[in-house]
Amino acid sequence: MDASGTGTPSTVLEAQLVQLTPLLETLPAGVFVSCADVSLEYERGLGRLDEETRKEMERGITALAHPSSVTIGEQHGVFACDATEVAKAARASRTGETPRALACRRCLQKPSAAQMRETGCVMGGNGEEEEWVLTDSCFHIGVDAVAALIELDATRRNVLAGCEICAYGDFMQPLGSDPDTSYLDRVDHIASVTSASLNEGEDRLRMARRAVAEALRGRPLIVIPLIPSRFIHLGTIPEFLYHTTRDKEFLRSLPAPGIPVNIASSMSAQFLQPEDSVVMWSVIGDGCSLGSGSCLVNCDIEEGVSIAENCALYDVELAGQIGAVTPGTFMYTLPLSCDDFSDTTEKFVTIIMNVDDVVKSRTSSTICGVPVEEAARRLDLDTSSVWRANEAHTTTLARFFTVSDTARESAIEALRMAKRLKCGRYDETKVAKHDVVRKVSISEVLRKFSDSSTLIIRQGKHRRRVLVESISRLVQDGIPASEWRTRAPHVATLSREFEDALLSAQQIKHALKSMLRREEDDCYNDSAEHLLTVGRVALSLCVPGADTIARDCLRDVIVQPFSSSVVPKLALQKRFNIRVSYPARFNLAGGWTDTPPYSLEREGAVLHVPALIDGKRPITATVTRLTPNSAEGFFDFVMKDEVTSEERRLRVASVHDLLNHYDPTQAFALHKAVVALLLIPDLVDKPCAEYDGDASLTQLLIDCFGASSLEVRTEVNLPKGSGLGTSSILALAMLHAMIECAHGAKWKPLDESGRPIALAARVERFDENKLPCEVAGEFSSMDMRLSINSVLAVEQLITTGGGWQDQVGGAIDGLRLSRSTPGNGWRRATDAPMNVLPVYSYDTAPMSIAAKLLINSRFACVFTGTCRLAKTVCDSVVTTWQKREPGVEGALQRCAALASTMFETFRELGEREDIDDGFGDAAIERLGNLLEEHKLVQQSLWSSIESPTIRAIYSAIEPLSHGSFICGAGSGGHVIAFLKSGVDRETVVRAVSRCTDAPEARVVEATMLL
Repeated sequence: MDASGTGTPSTVLEAQLVQLTPLLETLPAGVFVSCADVSLEYERGLGRLDEETRKEMERGITALAHPSSVTIGEQHGVFACDATEVAKAARASRTGETPRALACRRCLQKPSAAQMRETGCVMGGNGEEEEWVLTDSCFHIGVDAVAALIELDATRRNVLAGCEICAYGDFMQPLGSDPDTSYLDRVDHIASVTSASLNEGEDRLRMARRAVAEALRGRPLIVIPLIPSRFIHLGTIPEFLYHTTRDKEFLRSLPAPGIPVNIASSMSAQFLQPEDSVVMWSVIGDGCSLGSGSCLVNCDIEEGVSIAENCALYDVELAGQIGAVTPGTFMYTLPLSCDDFSDTTEKFVTIIMNVDDVVKSRTSSTICGVPVEEAARRLDLDTSSVWRANEAHTTTLARFFTVSDTARESAIEALRMAKRLKCGRYDETKVAKHDVVRKVSISEVLRKFSDSSTLIIRQGKHRRRVLVESISRLVQDGIPASEWRTRAPHVATLSREFEDALLSAQQIKHALKSMLRREEDDCYNDSAEHLLTVGRVALSLCVPGADTIARDCLRDVIVQPFSSSVVPKLALQKRFNIRVSYPARFNLAGGWTDTPPYSLEREGAVLHVPALIDGKRPITATVTRLTPNSAEGFFDFVMKDEVTSEERRLRVASVHDLLNHYDPTQAFALHKAVVALLLIPDLVDKPCAEYDGDASLTQLLIDCFGASSLEVRTEVNLPKGSGLGTSSILALAMLHAMIECAHGAKWKPLDESGRPIALAARVERFDENKLPCEVAGEFSSMDMRLSINSVLAVEQLITTGGGWQDQVGGAIDGLRLSRSTPGNGWRRATDAPMNVLPVYSYDTAPMSIAAKLLINSRFACVFTGTCRLAKTVCDSVVTTWQKREPGVEGALQRCAALASTMFETFRELGEREDIDDGFGDAAIERLGNLLEEHKLVQQSLWSSIESPTIRAIYSAIEPLSHGSFICGAGSGGHVIAFLKSGVDRETVVRAVSRCTDAPEARVVEATMLL
């Protein structure tokens, strides 16, 4: 059952409590008794009882009664009431009346059909309806009767102690107006597992029964017939299997998650579960099969095991080598207390029998279908070792079951025994030999040796494994997070477990890392894939702090490789200061395929181009050595305020202050992160609050730059949140300037093939007198891939989490299709940590002068007048990918494909030295159409990419353009468009100025550096 609706199995007893709760409003004070192996179905509860009836209930026992066949009555308690009153109750039920209480003459326990007819229990059978009787289920002991039983325990405890009686038969048979007391001397149908010897057990049972009967004699037995109703007994294995696998009416009455019943399990995709079967909290491997009418609970079934029909297996581990479990097999593995064995290691036993074996009869008990005494002979066991003197020769008392060191071995031993019993011989080839074999009985296991605490711990570990297996399958199969709770509802229990434990996000992160580890696979456990999976699982399960966990895992993947990177040491070829100016960038197609974690796991492609804004490179970083008066070193960070154009300054004089870079809205967070990554890479992923080291910033500056103090001045002549790659390109500019200062030489980066990269930057080097100076030396120790990935790390440090397209787009000259492929170390940890991060390649489109002029003349850029922090958009799209939401991967692949298609159009255009109007117009129109197509795909990834302002600008320039698109993350910044023939800049200016829904919008002078 799935009573909680979360895929967590509940017990029949829990369901019964829900079913019986309405009775509390009717019944008087007392104790309500019900077995845990029954279920009730009834339409109407009890009506209001008169005072006389309630008083009678308080004095005696009130039982619920259900119409059942005579055959069912032979296995249960049956009530003998006045036939006329029973008939009246049956007729009343057909008119919708509430049940009435009836006085009962006698209660019979498991009577024969003849006895039921003799005592007037049988109703119907007149041709209109089949014969039926009223059978027992649950009962209520009134407060006065409870007091009598309490007094009995106080006065005759020596008679009752250690003796097992029947709560149904021994409580109800003494009651009624005409009780049958012959049951008091019957013991032939009882095989109490507590009996030490036959005679002693029989005598004590008789004495205990008589004591109970004396205490209750003369009290009323009241019956409440629930007509119609259905009493379902699950107490025998055949009954249990039938009702839980084949009785669809019963299953539909329970809060079960459909048929077949499959709750909280992890099953191979190839496993086909029969409709009439039950699987709960189990792991089923490849190539396994399960027969109809079978039930598995808390089982671990390895590859290739075949379980036949009508089997019931609990807490069993089956290795593939066992082959098959034969039809009608019952198996139950239990841990045993080590205190009962000389060997202190963990011990296990597996009880095995047929589901229909007779186990308590002194005269006809069987095991695996074989009479128990014959079974002892087939197993070459002396009966004196199987049963002690005076023990009844029953299955429950027979010492047939071998004690083993592991649960798996115990299951093999049990199957080995069953095979010999059924075919007369062992299969010696599939089991280990034991020098000393200890055998125990079911009675000893249940009453003496079983270790309930170990069983609970073992089941807990197994269920945790089921959760992990289920989660791993969901991850491996790429199931969207929105479908996790539908496909495997039990995984939701993990989130509730974390909530109930009040764990912090960091504690949950460590718990998930531990859970999702693979045994003996450190290369995976230390890999980026493992960390990304932890973040994905946290988001998909909506655990507390899921966003924080996912963000931290992604940051760890990208930043941790730098912890072992080499800090630049002063290697001056020439001492100089430097100013580096980079262009902005326009991304034309492929956005978001560059963003981790997608770009760590899949190939990405972006078409982008550097651009001048108002004829200038708008992003500048200047690094100057200072000569301070103080001996203490520091960094002076300087930037121009975007609103007032005044300078803002911050002096950082300690490593602790440098590590305070996690808030992207804080001034100079980007500056601190760049410097920290360069100078203290082993500390960058440590929050400043946790840093208690004594690293000297002064010494770090001297070692790296040959000066104790440095000014890092930046200027960005673009609005913050412009969508033109500002922060990433600025980070690259600062990094470029500082590494040249440290090396005293020109930076000449190389690509993956060792070919030089043509940078789009303008670099000015000057001496301490601010005079230009020539620098001859060059270095390439920081290649292009490392610089790009360094900016990825910086973006993670300040928590904005951008991709690689900005720094690539602004850094390298020309219109390029840039591609990334996952590093070869993201799935498996290697000795080269940087291999976790992407590898890049670049295709530059050749551009004739004619093509450059045409494209720039037909290109327009409009600032929307609104800005946004890319982090907000990035978090949304990144989360969508991490959750594998439906359609996201296809949309990202389409983005990359559009980038390639658009690049080919640019290439064809750029190869023409002479471009006629027809060809040029068609090419520009094609580019505009592709831009529109890309716009639609981006909208599917993030619906909020367009604000009302952006839509207004789209509408304003639509008559003038073939297509338009918002740059960067969207929701603000700059819109680009390819214009129709004959449309010039002034026409676009007039159209934008008339756009009342975008009052701050303006056309920007932008030139693509094609």
